[in-house]
Amino acid sequence: MKEYILEGLECGNCAAKMERALNELDVVDSAHINFMTQKLRIDLKDDQSKEAMKEVQSVITGIESHVKLTETKKDGPSLKYRLYRILASG
Repeated sequence: MKEYILEGLECGNCAAKMERALNELDVVDSAHINFMTQKLRIDLKDDQSKEAMKEVQSVITGIESHVKLTETKKDGPSLKYRLYRILASG
């Protein structure tokens, strides 16, 4: 599963439309959009497919033409792990 930021998403109804449309695509196993955080979590059937991501972007811009899809970066350990280490260290 990958996570993306939907830069410029301003409409909750549009986010719901995007989520429904993405889940109807053959290349998508599952997609969830959180409007409040402006994040898309998506599981593709072919995880490395650039063509699949072009299709995803096309659906998004078809609903909100100015929304830009940017992959989130996983830098370092997760927040959960960091909190565990802080608590475990005493």
